[in-house]
Parts: sequence; structure tokens; C-alpha cells
Amino acid sequence: MSRGRREGSSLPGVLRQAWDGEDLGSMVRDSMKATSPHIAIPGHITPDEFRAKMQDSEMAGGTYTRFLPIFCHRNLILPESRGADAQLIDNLAHGWRTVLNDAAMVDQVQLSPHARALYRDEIYPELTDDASQGAIAEFAARAAPYVQRVAMVYALCDHTDSIAEPHMRAAYRLIQYARATAIHLLGATGGDPHSGAGSRSRK
Repeated sequence: MSRGRREGSSLPGVLRQAWDGEDLGSMVRDSMKATSPHIAIPGHITPDEFRAKMQDSEMAGGTYTRFLPIFCHRNLILPESRGADAQLIDNLAHGWRTVLNDAAMVDQVQLSPHARALYRDEIYPELTDDASQGAIAEFAARAAPYVQRVAMVYALCDHTDSIAEPHMRAAYRLIQYARATAIHLLGATGGDPHSGAGSRSRK
């Protein structure tokens, strides 16, 4: 967030291009190119630090709408934690390797008839009829396409090239939680998303 607002920084523009799937390249090195990019940027920040660094111009420009904010907090106190078991790590690594290998063989992910009907008749109207104004509306501007993207990831994790209704519903719930997180971050409500931000934002 700090680097993106430095004078001459191209980072915000590159992030927007990456989210839109546009080819990326360097202006000074023709050999450096990334075509049809799929980029994920995991980041961690406290709510107070986020509010301190946030600028309205970046919100209106769409920089933050290309990130999914997920509120989390510590639920266990482990003063002598020794990390995960090596066998568990190996099993998880094997599982993810299989998912990635199978996903790499998929040319295009399709919507099942039930998932398409759910998105068309329930999810899309709900997400595009948001009564929120100002910064909250800016933050939720890409909620609908995010549901499709997350549903696609869920389908690929199930080793299938078809988005089923459960994938679509799970994605919708995640985006609802992300929206509740945005409300919390922007100071529109007290507490945290776990306490609910209206009936629509409960997980």
C-alpha cells in the first residue's frame, strides 16, 4: 500500500492489469513478459494499519476492490507450539500438487445448469442491488465476478471442470464474509464480522 503511492510507481497499474488478465511486460526489458497471468497476492495487515494507509483515491481507482479482505483472529493460545507434523505437511503438499496438476489440464471451467440458475436468479441480483454508498460500495464493486472466480477455484479443488451449485453457494458465502470484513475495516460498524453485519453478512 505504501509502495504503490510512491511517485512514479507502476505497481497499482500492474495490479489492475493482472486482475483483468492482461498481458504484463516491462517497459525497459522487452524479454520480460507474462501472458494471460493468474496472480494471487496473500497479505497480512492489522485493521488499524489498513485504515491509516488507505486513501480515498485508491479506493475510487479500484486498487482495493481487486483484493478480498478476510477478517481473522487468533482462536488458540499455543505457548509451546512445535509446528505441524511432518507427515501432515507431506500429505497436504501431495494433495495440492494433485490439484494443481489436474487444474493445469483444464482448458475452460463450465457452469452447471443449477449453478448458472443460482447465480443468475439469486446471487447476481443480490450483489448488484447493494444499497451501500461511498467507500463500502466501492469495496464491493467486484463482488459478482469474485463469486465466479472463487467458485471456479472450488471446482478445480474438487478435480472437476464444472462449477456445481455447492461451489457457487460456498463462493457466495465467502464473498459475503469479505464484504462484512470491508464494512468492519472501513469503520461502518463496530465489532468484527463474526458478530454479523446485518442478516446478509452472516457467515
